[in-house]
Amino acid sequence: MRVPVFPIDLAPKSGLRRLAKALQNRWCGPKRITLSFAREVLSKALGYRNYRDLHEASKSPRPDASPLRVSDVRREIFSAIEATLKPEEWLATDLTTWRKLVTGLPVNVLTAFQSSLTVQPRKRHVSPSWFLMAALAEHGASGAFQMISNRLAAIARSVSNSGNLRDAALLLFLLSGMRPAEILSVKAGDVITSDTGGRSIEINVTKASSNSTRRVSIRYPDAIRRYIRTSRLSRDDFLFPSSHHSNAPMTADSLRRICMSWAHYAGIKHEDVLPSKIRTSVMQMEFFYLLNNRLDISDKLGWLTKHTSSNILNSYFR
Repeated sequence: MRVPVFPIDLAPKSGLRRLAKALQNRWCGPKRITLSFAREVLSKALGYRNYRDLHEASKSPRPDASPLRVSDVRREIFSAIEATLKPEEWLATDLTTWRKLVTGLPVNVLTAFQSSLTVQPRKRHVSPSWFLMAALAEHGASGAFQMISNRLAAIARSVSNSGNLRDAALLLFLLSGMRPAEILSVKAGDVITSDTGGRSIEINVTKASSNSTRRVSIRYPDAIRRYIRTSRLSRDDFLFPSSHHSNAPMTADSLRRICMSWAHYAGIKHEDVLPSKIRTSVMQMEFFYLLNNRLDISDKLGWLTKHTSSNILNSYFR
């Protein structure tokens, strides 16, 4: 048995890291162990030669052909601990204590044991319910959908853990389906409180080429409101100004570098967290949601993307 491990499982305070820390803290052997030692034990229990083998495999995880059970992994962890200790050390310990230790380990924090939509980022600034679309879990999701939802969850967790309100606000805008260029041109005065009791806000988005305006709704906007309030932005200020010129918007390159920093801390590939890639992922998530709920796909995606051509819409799913 080999349990698939994903890049987000190796991120700080996530998946394998949490599991290894729990094993280190609860270890009841004759001497304390290091975190790296705990990782090695768990790597073998999960079906890898060592942590290095696990780390390499996480770059291209392959789902196990047979259903995974937490009880099976606990049994493998118990066996790996026994194999790690010297015979005299194992015999000198209380097996009941070891069983309690293994039973109490948070094995289900690993991505492989979570449904496609239960990888939940911390609810500090960004609520996960919008972009993970929990309702789809009832219908079953494809492997591609699972990878997309896991990636978005990892990004959200990275941003949430940073405590950076600007980044949290940026992420909410990207998850709304707005184009990066549209986001960077938004001014504080374009943010309008909707009549949903504070559960959402609306953004006036103007297309320069045609001078047309549309409104985009963003749910769970607390981070955006707090960002505007703490930044003391006036109505004519760009919502995301340049770090060099306050009267100019953030550049596309600066936005790209910010997204790359999210990827770094999330433990995923930089190219998967480009601004355009995040937007495409949102479109794909919406597609899966509409498809599984037998709703009209072309009208909703056409409204989100502002494309009417089916050929252009299809480009989001290649």
